[in-house]
Parts: sequence; C-alpha cells; structure tokens
Amino acid sequence: MHNIPRLFRYLLIVSLLHLFVFTLLRVVFYFYFKPADAAFSTAETMQSFLFGLRLDLQLSLLLVLPLFVFSGFRLLSPFEYDTSRRFWLFFQFTAFAAVLYLYFNNFLFFMHNTQLLSARDSAYLFSADNMIRLFLTAVLALLLAALYGSLLNSLILYFSDVLVPLQTSLHKLLYALLGSLILLAGLYGQIGSQPLSLKDIPFAENTFPAQVAANPVLFYFTAAARGH
Repeated sequence: MHNIPRLFRYLLIVSLLHLFVFTLLRVVFYFYFKPADAAFSTAETMQSFLFGLRLDLQLSLLLVLPLFVFSGFRLLSPFEYDTSRRFWLFFQFTAFAAVLYLYFNNFLFFMHNTQLLSARDSAYLFSADNMIRLFLTAVLALLLAALYGSLLNSLILYFSDVLVPLQTSLHKLLYALLGSLILLAGLYGQIGSQPLSLKDIPFAENTFPAQVAANPVLFYFTAAARGH
C-alpha cells in the first residue's frame, strides 16, 4: 500500500467520499419522494440505485479529473507547496458547493413539479419568488462544502507527511498509465461503442425509477440536449 503514490490514494479516498454523499442523497430522494401507490418492484429499485451509482461514479471522477491531470507536476502538487494546496482546496470546495447547490435545488424543484431540474428550467434558479429558498440552499451548500474542504485539507496534510518511496521513471509512468485507464473506464461507464449516459437508464422516461437512477447534476446539464 505504501508503494502506491499518495496522489492515487488521496484521489481514491475523495472519490469514495463523493460516492458516499451522492448515494446518501439518492436514498433521501427515494424515501422522501417515493409515491404512496408505487407499482415498481424491489428489483427495479435495486437496478435504479446500481445504475445511479455508475452515473455518480462519472460525476465523482469528473470532479477529481483536473487534480489527477495537473497535480502530477511537482509545482502543482497539493502535497509539496502550500500555494498549490490552497488552490486545489479552493477548487474542490467550489466544485463540491456547486454540486450540492444543484442537488438541493433539484429537491425543491421536484417537490413542486415532480420532475428533475434541467438546464431549460434555469429561470427557476433566478426566480424572485424563490430567492429565500435559493439563499438557504446556497448557505447550506457552502457550509457542507466548508466541512468537506476541512476534511480534504486534513487528508492533504496527512499525505504530505507520508514518506514517499523512491520511484523510477518507469514506475511513475506505469502508475500514470494505470490511473489513466481506471479513470477513463469509470468515465466511460460501460462496455460498448458509446459512453454511459442518461439515455441508457433502463426504465420508461419520467417514471420514478428513472428519476431515482438519474444523477441530478448530469441530468441538469445534459437533459436539455435530449429535449427534456
């Protein structure tokens, strides 16, 4: 384990943290909005969550992708310099806060419209009637992102103190290639000619199992292109 580069170990922990948070929010969404007369089976529910986990993995890897690509350069490593550490903490804090903000507003939008928030509904995010709710969701997202940033800072400081074993250029190259393959596989999401996307959700569109399976952030940015 100690021979694995600390960047890989850090990104693995962060990705698992993302998946935990996204899964928790999916569970809350499911139990809060589940129709009383739901006619879908336990198998469909499990399929929704498993498919959603694959979409959540895509979003999680998208969030860590810039760090994976650029922090391989020593000047940009969060473990070597305080300036780089602060930059990456700010980046991760901002990205996570934005993700949580979309999640929370998706909850509010679904509560009143029984459909997921998409980019075509952007007016909702700037409506004067929703200003108080939007402000509260922004505050909540920032507070939770601050806790998230504090945790990440502790992780970075921990890995900064970890002794780095001597590695040859070949060793570094092999880990870079392996990490790239794992990252690309997770982003692609499936075996096939096309990467995993919302259109692959195995349910009729606009049914509750499909809404549970969809990742709210990916849905927001891609559903408009599908005419939703």
